Amino acid sequence: MRVYTFKPGLISLTLSELPRTFITTLKDKIYALTGTRWTIDVIEEDVKPTSSLMEQSISENEQIKKEFLALPEIQKILKKFPQTKIEVEE
Repeated sequence: MRVYTFKPGLISLTLSELPRTFITTLKDKIYALTGTRWTIDVIEEDVKPTSSLMEQSISENEQIKKEFLALPEIQKILKKFPQTKIEVEE
């Protein structure tokens, strides 16, 4: 399953290998947790948008790290401590 839209009241996703009954179960569970009916849009595999929310997040994190590493102050630190590893946390 890949999620493309996730906002209050709406989820857009592809099912991939999941059975169609998954949507009914998901709607029931969300309603039980929130007391609100949500719309679940199933996007067909061949019509899906270019990247999922997870892929967008990964791309954004990579861009943040790239910009951070390019800062002059960070370059000085990395030269002084070449074994330093920098990770982006969510």
